[in-house]
Amino acid sequence: MDTQPLAKIFRRKKKVSRNERAGKFSSKFILRSDYSQGLVPRLVLVVLFTACGVLLLQPTQRSKEVDFKTGEVADKDIIAPFNIEVPLPAQELKLKRASASLAVPPVYVRARNVELDLAGSLASLLDTVTTIVNIDTLSIERKAKMVGAWLPSLPENTLKTAATPATFKTINKASREYQRELFARGLIDNAALIQRNNYKEITVVDGTKEQTRGVNDVLDQGRLDQVIAEEALARFGADRDKAQVFFELVRGHVLPNLLYDVDETKRRRDAAIGKVQDYFIVSKNESIIHKHDKVTEEQVRILTALEKARASQQTSRSPLMLFSLYTAETIRLILFCILFGAYLYVFHRNLYKDFTAVSAVFSVMLLYAVLLAVVVRFNLSPYLIPVPFAAIMLAALFDYRLGLVSAVFASVLIPLLTKFQPNVGFVAMLAGAVGVIGIERMRARSHVFSIFLHISAAYVLGIVGLELGQADSAREIVTHALWGVGNGLFSSVAVMFLLPVFEGMFNRTSRFTLLELTDLNKPILKRLNMAAHGTYHHSMLLGNLVDAAATEIGADALKARVMAYYHDVGKICKPEYFTENQNGGFNKHEKITPQMSALILVSHVKDGVELAREEKLPDIV
Repeated sequence: MDTQPLAKIFRRKKKVSRNERAGKFSSKFILRSDYSQGLVPRLVLVVLFTACGVLLLQPTQRSKEVDFKTGEVADKDIIAPFNIEVPLPAQELKLKRASASLAVPPVYVRARNVELDLAGSLASLLDTVTTIVNIDTLSIERKAKMVGAWLPSLPENTLKTAATPATFKTINKASREYQRELFARGLIDNAALIQRNNYKEITVVDGTKEQTRGVNDVLDQGRLDQVIAEEALARFGADRDKAQVFFELVRGHVLPNLLYDVDETKRRRDAAIGKVQDYFIVSKNESIIHKHDKVTEEQVRILTALEKARASQQTSRSPLMLFSLYTAETIRLILFCILFGAYLYVFHRNLYKDFTAVSAVFSVMLLYAVLLAVVVRFNLSPYLIPVPFAAIMLAALFDYRLGLVSAVFASVLIPLLTKFQPNVGFVAMLAGAVGVIGIERMRARSHVFSIFLHISAAYVLGIVGLELGQADSAREIVTHALWGVGNGLFSSVAVMFLLPVFEGMFNRTSRFTLLELTDLNKPILKRLNMAAHGTYHHSMLLGNLVDAAATEIGADALKARVMAYYHDVGKICKPEYFTENQNGGFNKHEKITPQMSALILVSHVKDGVELAREEKLPDIV
């Protein structure tokens, strides 16, 4: 009988101690705890980024029927399904507003107080002269002399002619009448304003009344002398003395009584500009494009307005449509975050495990999303989307590989969340990658101008390569290229200003900081050179060695060089106890115990940490 199966059944199980069982349980608990502590905060970042993306870049329905470009031949008829408000081009709207402003005539206020003052002054003068000329006891010479005191600009012979009662009575009546006629007609003092804008009418406000007058019906002050002289000639004919006295009396008591009201004119013109519609209406069932016709720029604008109106109507009429749009964008953003997180987990495991580093990546990408939303909201050029900024920031804070991949991910967000074409994302990705290459080759923070040149060149070449032969004109290509150059300037300047902020917030050491630490004029390196010359040269040689080795194996050569420069700074405190600083003379270790020698040799590590803290070197050093 085979008893082996029974033996297996009744075989005594291996005893497991209580401590072993506790160890297994505790290890499982620690793994679960680490898993939850590591995953939950990252999920929170995903939720925050998704929520901010949806709020900043609210989804809209994609255009479906705008299939034509300017100059193409339409293959179908398109009829307006409803009334469409088509925005006017900026230049056309500007011209319409200017025309509306010029259509408002300038406003003048009739100054009744000026008329009353001058009429009273003329009446007083005429009454005085009338009293003088009516004194029978005075000779004509004496009358002329007394009247001359009131009218000093007239010659004595002329005054003698006018100093008779009958003659002056005629002049008196004519002067009063013509002064009233001039005031009633209206005198202005700035006809240049009317002539410059070729106005045909002006508006005259007289108290509570208002009337429109033709420009030819009012008088310009510059023509007043000529008009009064012609009137004098018409009234008195060949009697030059009477005409001269009449001219002097009237001209001296007439001033502009229509005063230009700047504020009221501006108010009325602003009101007229405000009434100008910034759109025109395409009525329902009106033909937009006929089949086989060439599509014009205006028709493309109408089609664009049609699709916007259709999307707006569908969204506003259907809550389900609105929910679908927001849900779709949320899913797209979550997938984007998962893919980006998976990349970090697989290729940057150490970064992924450091939640502070993950938060830094999240902050840079969130700031990029905000800037992307600004470009979209204010209808700026798509070539201003700062993909190079995000790529360079992450490359400077971490490494060039993350910078290159972030340029790709940031570019993917452009067609994913906006209506911009994928070629915009391609050019932005190209500029971001070139910017990362530029920063990788930098050897000083002062060389930031080279980043600007790299990004600008990438934008110019990318835009020319994509739009040459496709754009409507060379001017359009130049404009887009200039926007790209502006993006390069913004990205390089923004990195310089914001990078120290991110370094301080997330305790990161960027490439720029590492570059500064390679400056041999740093105080601690100068001190090392003076106090421990052999150690200094050893550190420099080691820096060159590790730089070459790191470059050969694809490691971070700059970081390796910095670590080599500063790894022995603790020897500054007791340089004479280290071989490289002993010039073949007395060795101090021979006079102390081995235990003390060991303590001194080991203490340079602690001393180096203290010196690094005093010099405020980054934690990584």
